[in-house]
Amino acid sequence: MERYRVFKFTAVALTLLYIGSLAPVWASDLAKEQAFAEGLKPQLVAGELTRLRTKTGLSFAAIFTPSQLGSTVGGIVVLHDINQHPDWVDVISPLRRQLPLHGWATLSLQMPITSSDAPYEPQKLVAQSSGRIQAGIEFLRSRGIEDLIVVGYGLGTAMALNYLAEQNQAQDHVKAVVAISANGGSVNNPNTPTELLKKIKLPVYDIYGSQDLDLVTGLAQQRAAVARQNGNQTYRQLEILGANHHYDGMEQLVVSRVKTWVRSTMNSVKLAEQQAADKAAAEQLARARAEAAAQQERPMIPAVPSFSNR
Repeated sequence: MERYRVFKFTAVALTLLYIGSLAPVWASDLAKEQAFAEGLKPQLVAGELTRLRTKTGLSFAAIFTPSQLGSTVGGIVVLHDINQHPDWVDVISPLRRQLPLHGWATLSLQMPITSSDAPYEPQKLVAQSSGRIQAGIEFLRSRGIEDLIVVGYGLGTAMALNYLAEQNQAQDHVKAVVAISANGGSVNNPNTPTELLKKIKLPVYDIYGSQDLDLVTGLAQQRAAVARQNGNQTYRQLEILGANHHYDGMEQLVVSRVKTWVRSTMNSVKLAEQQAADKAAAEQLARARAEAAAQQERPMIPAVPSFSNR
């Protein structure tokens, strides 16, 4: 009997252990995320607070703000800095609320965050972020918005670049990325924007303040050098003089610069795509004409009469 009890206890323990191993493990503090979302509900000025779900079943908050014009230029996925929320007052809220006034639909995502007593491991947050970005992209595409740009702020830049590097830029709907105060949260994080830029061929707008964090300003020249070495001719870098990491008093300047760049870049991308399509169509037409001409030039072979025995 005693031996049976031991066996039963061991079986139950192993079963629970197995079930636990199947459950997804999140780096983010989901309770803190929920508290953020509850706090945003009564104070949301523009946009709609919604919830998205990753392919692995994780539910998370996002704020969708449609274009305020008659048409939609494209969609912008907005990623906040470390341990923030999708309507954070620094950079994030001004961008997600004001870009729709110029024809863009914005989707600001709740990215993974850590609890106050958790060890500081930004690389784990970056590693857990791609599923959320993918869910955000699918949300916008489900609304017929195909031309997308990803805007990251702080650690959100590492999340954006990591996602694009993982996808190998195979997704034609992501046209460009804006990296504001680009950093990986730690010098020990292998997924820093500097390293990730080696894998990025898309247009990149690298914005930082002259009084930004050392992690940002100290690697600015290196980021630009990596992009040049990578042959990315569409990489641009802007230093905003006097701006700190929060862009205090310069939020409108940031919005203005981002608005101008994304519009110009989208126009350039669409023009390049149209030129490529025109070239492909012309080449296909030329091949068809060449094949038709070759058919006409082939000598006619007279038919051999057939004789039947009678």
